[in-house]
Amino acid sequence: SSIVKFEKRILHEIDYMTTLMDDVLFLDRIGRRDFKLEFNPVNLVETLHDIQVQTSTLQNDGRSLDLDISCNTISVNLDKQLLQHAIKNVVSNAFKFSQKKNPKMSVTLDKKRISISIKDEGVGISENDKEKIFQPFYRANQGTNNRGAGLGLNIAKEYVEMLGGHLEVESKKNVGTTVIISIPQTFNKIKDRPKNKSSNEVRKSPLNIAI
Repeated sequence: SSIVKFEKRILHEIDYMTTLMDDVLFLDRIGRRDFKLEFNPVNLVETLHDIQVQTSTLQNDGRSLDLDISCNTISVNLDKQLLQHAIKNVVSNAFKFSQKKNPKMSVTLDKKRISISIKDEGVGISENDKEKIFQPFYRANQGTNNRGAGLGLNIAKEYVEMLGGHLEVESKKNVGTTVIISIPQTFNKIKDRPKNKSSNEVRKSPLNIAI
């Protein structure tokens, strides 16, 4: 209904302004070196599902974030707020520049790292813009009317590097963009989801992957 769409629009505007203020304040804190990390055990699967719900709810066009995770639980020791904000910035960009299709987020694991990939099938990034996308307040000319402060990828990269990881971008003009957030890790054990279960279900089995 029109009321529901209006409510989503309001929520989207509030989220946009809140994120923008957080980004600007964070840049200021980095400049003053006034930032303390808080490393605690985090259930990464639940965290990513929360991000899926939060970002999908804000879309007033019916789109949602597709999520593919092959494990029941991934337990990591990191600053949850830092990681959440990094991923949300990337997902926000994916929604902006993939205006008709759902962006996709997936997780891959190996003995050295966790990789979180956020993929869109949007307008892509030109070769000239690729060298500049991590500059603060830089906005690539991507042929859309979407507003933004040009802080998303810059902030996300800062957050990920503070967690000891790295962020890379793969993109092709008029094809789409994939942003990969990689975090170093060590494994205790891995247990795949049963094949008859949806990748979007969160099960409470006692699997632990620790960092």
